[in-house]
Amino acid sequence: MIEVRRLSFGYCRCAGVLKEISFELNKGQTLSILGPNGCGKTTLLKAILGFLPIRQETIFLNGSPLESYARNSLAKVMSYVPQLRDGVFPYRVRDMVLMGRTGRRHWGGFSSADEKKADEAIDKVGVKSLARRPVTELSGGQQQLVIIARALAQDSQFVLMDEPTSGLDLANQTLVLNVM
Repeated sequence: MIEVRRLSFGYCRCAGVLKEISFELNKGQTLSILGPNGCGKTTLLKAILGFLPIRQETIFLNGSPLESYARNSLAKVMSYVPQLRDGVFPYRVRDMVLMGRTGRRHWGGFSSADEKKADEAIDKVGVKSLARRPVTELSGGQQQLVIIARALAQDSQFVLMDEPTSGLDLANQTLVLNVM
């Protein structure tokens, strides 16, 4: 479960972007955050992910405070599909998806189980034909599908997605929403 209790946050001297936000999200539930640009949707996701300095004991994962999780452990609970991505390294698609398994890998590299999870995620989002191509050579929509595959390969309890269908054509929007 993800539980947010009276979360407030603001940047610098600006008025609070988030004010007294509270909700619970249980396993199997879906929550959509709607609002105009600049209202704090991305800020809320970044707070839940532990990317922002927030008041202690405001966000709980499975009953434990967010701050009690080590980064490595947090990766087993939550995966993230960001709104913006800047692919500057020409990683192959399969390698990029396999990176989603980093929080679960053992010393010495990825296991065959890790590789299987990555391949399954690649198949799920329909980018198998791109598996050997560098991510930097893909369209924005194709890159988005690769990032979604990476989040799926992570095999976490919760997948937090920030505008996951932006840049996707209608068929891929439908695919992503059905997969999720």
